Amino acid sequence: MELLVHGKSTLLHILGGVDKPTSGKVFINETDIYSLTNDELAIFRRRNIGLIYQFYNLIPILNVEENISLPVLLDGKKVEKEKINEIVNTLGLENRINHLPNQLSGGQQQRVSIGRSLINEPAIILADEPTRKFRQ
Repeated sequence: MELLVHGKSTLLHILGGVDKPTSGKVFINETDIYSLTNDELAIFRRRNIGLIYQFYNLIPILNVEENISLPVLLDGKKVEKEKINEIVNTLGLENRINHLPNQLSGGQQQRVSIGRSLINEPAIILADEPTRKFRQ
């Protein structure tokens, strides 16, 4: 087996179903993720893979709670308030829950991104330098 990857971000994107490899297969929970259609892959990724990007990819018009809840809402499910509160409290964002991303520090934005990756309790979490600016 030969694996040629040009960088860790590329590797994480391939493992996370964001970028397709030129050859080979990627299995997560016994599913070859690249055998799925684009829609199936998007749903699988949302439900099974927590991606924490180097650049937080928060939705600027959504507040902290909404950004964290987004994967659940995209699945048409009800967000469990207790779960949101647990994540927000664990990440030290309880006083920022109604703030928009541009009202947060870089570290706070990063924690929102981490919270969003945790909300669906994924099988795997892939983090692209998640603690670069995260200091408490």
